[in-house]
Amino acid sequence: MSQRPLPAPLQASELVDRWSPPVVSSLITLKLLEGLSRLGWRAREEGWRKSVQTYFRTEASKFVLASLGLSAEPSATTEESSLHLARRLQAFLREQPVCRWCLQWERFAARRLPCLEADITLAHFDGSGSLKHLQPLLDEHAPALGALDAEARGWLCQQLVEAYEATRHLEDVDRPLRLERMLRRQVQERSWSSGSSRAEALRFTERVLRGTFLVVEQLPAGATAGERHTPPPLLHRKHPGHGLLCLHARLLPEASAVDLWWQIHHSPVDGAPMQEVLDALRAAWGSRALPLAPAPPASLPPQLCGRRNGREQVCTLDFLDFSPLLSAREQLSRELAYPLEGPVSLSGLLLWGLACQPAFADRKFVMPVDVPATPQAERTLGTLVIRPAMYFRQDRREGLVSFLRAFEARLRATQERRSAATSAMQLFAVAPPFLYEAQRRLASAAMAEGFGTVGITLLRNAEVFLPPLGDANPDGFLAFGRFTRDAEGSGRAGAIGIKGTAAQVEAYRQALRDMLSHFHEYLGAAPP
Repeated sequence: MSQRPLPAPLQASELVDRWSPPVVSSLITLKLLEGLSRLGWRAREEGWRKSVQTYFRTEASKFVLASLGLSAEPSATTEESSLHLARRLQAFLREQPVCRWCLQWERFAARRLPCLEADITLAHFDGSGSLKHLQPLLDEHAPALGALDAEARGWLCQQLVEAYEATRHLEDVDRPLRLERMLRRQVQERSWSSGSSRAEALRFTERVLRGTFLVVEQLPAGATAGERHTPPPLLHRKHPGHGLLCLHARLLPEASAVDLWWQIHHSPVDGAPMQEVLDALRAAWGSRALPLAPAPPASLPPQLCGRRNGREQVCTLDFLDFSPLLSAREQLSRELAYPLEGPVSLSGLLLWGLACQPAFADRKFVMPVDVPATPQAERTLGTLVIRPAMYFRQDRREGLVSFLRAFEARLRATQERRSAATSAMQLFAVAPPFLYEAQRRLASAAMAEGFGTVGITLLRNAEVFLPPLGDANPDGFLAFGRFTRDAEGSGRAGAIGIKGTAAQVEAYRQALRDMLSHFHEYLGAAPP
């Protein structure tokens, strides 16, 4: 890969609102790196991708999207339906370049690697989450493993199951390497008929570990909207660690339909390109038995989604009526057309409303922004970082206008790869992964000031969106999908995915309800 262009000059005033000794120390380091970059010492890796490969390695840091009500071919048995679904998915994924990635695990990073094969493995779990059986469907378009007979493949699958179970409760960042070493040792110790057989056995295990995992179950007839929108128990049916995708399919035999949940590792890919993959799948397969969203307000029970540094992390979905937000935006776009020179940003307005809630008081938000590709750089994510409380005024309308102007300016800078956060990430990308971990542990206050503590993300086409919760998001993450889905009771609802501690999730749920109930009070405007 050629050397990357020089990052935009680092603007400390955009990155820092409140100064402290750790912040000053970190900025001095960045300024030194900026000077070295101008002398030619620059990272080859893109800054966001380097960060995500280090800070997003746990189960909780994976994000989840859903394709509910896809058309499925009828079959006589669940086993036949599972095989048919797996083959259809394999053919579809083979044509999706964004899905052709896998992971190479290191001590402090999970690096992405191109994956030439579209392998899928049907994984069969029992009710307690124990893996019982694997059924690999290797990509027929890839080179065959001819030296392995059925007995050898069966033995390898059993070793995979045993290694999976033996490492099931290890820390997420340690498990993939431990599992891989255990399998390699088992293969090396077995007596093989030839060296080529041993090499193909290692290649077989590698392909299964790096491929897509697919878990299939059957929904009961007449499943409710709440049941169909409840995420699968992802933590208890997790991928062994080297693949991009872990898919959970729920069959609706009476309707010849399937609800497909996508759990996606964030290291290789981002949310917007993956949502485009889901849109393409629906266009190719068609829809059947589309579920209505639960009638708002509705809350689904929280699920454990991970543990990190001694803290349990949970996730949940809420369904709320966003018409107060949408009507406020429409009204303000008319009233503020002159001072803002354009429509009011829905994302900016949402951040402003959240910042007015006690649960988010004085928080610095980080919002991922889809950044288009250029001739020199691939499509990526930028991070818009802002503390709305810095714009609060006695005159709320004056403060709102000031905030929305600043938000739009930072949004444009992020999309054009010239924001302070983008420059800081690119400058630090020269550091090896272990320094990222050291920075998180030793300079957490500076990271919080520069890159925020609570994440907010929007995918406006997403039916359901559970956010990624990285190591650098101590105050949780909220993900918003489509705001205007048809809901039970002839209304409309939008889904909000929340991840964090149990206390954070409960506080944010209530804050969202309060925000939407009193939205116009935060805008200095009379209700329409």
